[in-house]
Amino acid sequence: MFAYLAFQGTSMATPHVSGLAALLISQGVTKPAAVEAALKRFATDRGAEGRDDDYGYGLIDARATLRGLGILR
Repeated sequence: MFAYLAFQGTSMATPHVSGLAALLISQGVTKPAAVEAALKRFATDRGAEGRDDDYGYGLIDARATLRGLGILR
């Protein structure tokens, strides 16, 4: 039996953030601080404006991040 279940939290976010970080590294963004800055800069803000305790910096957006850095056209 298969089921679609929605999960949330760091256990679910970690693989997505790690995957985007690996993609950035593979495209030449190799400094950890640069990867972190890109993830934060191009995240879709959720909740209160800016970083907050409920949503952090928001929802990562791989396409916006790659486009914003000029990697994806």
